[in-house]
Amino acid sequence: MPTISYDRLYIGGEWMKPHSGRAFSSIDPATEGVWAEVAEADETDIDLAVAAARAAMRGPWTKKITATGRGALLYKLAELIRRDTGRLAALETRDNGKPLRDTTAEVERAVDWLVYFAGAADKIQGEQIPFKPDALAYTRREPVGVVGAVSPGIRRSCSTPGRSGLRLRPETRWC
Repeated sequence: MPTISYDRLYIGGEWMKPHSGRAFSSIDPATEGVWAEVAEADETDIDLAVAAARAAMRGPWTKKITATGRGALLYKLAELIRRDTGRLAALETRDNGKPLRDTTAEVERAVDWLVYFAGAADKIQGEQIPFKPDALAYTRREPVGVVGAVSPGIRRSCSTPGRSGLRLRPETRWC
């Protein structure tokens, strides 16, 4: 099968070449051959992605899109992933060698998580906690920020909201 090229990163709503211009080879564990060349993000790309995510959080994601609208977008994403479950699971199996039944279950679990959070998007509530006879403390749940990470030696996997979706290869060592 020919090598597939994924030569761009999706940052800030646009496909762009990585800053370094580099790519890495994804090895099919079944054949030990290269099946894809994938754009390699570096620190500059991560900085751009984090800046784009922060701009979205400060702008349209919170100011123009209601919580109900955000939930609808998450639900739409869940339906798109559900539609392409077979293709996504096959790609994941080819990338990491897991059995297709396992990667299919992972993709379906990601859909379930997205549907759950889509329903919760407009139901974020806080609490009033009496801590003195004449005073209350208030809690409020809200997004606190954006995180970008570049970590070598991480095996890609279908991630689910609320989990990193990153698993260490056995040869990876933490310092």
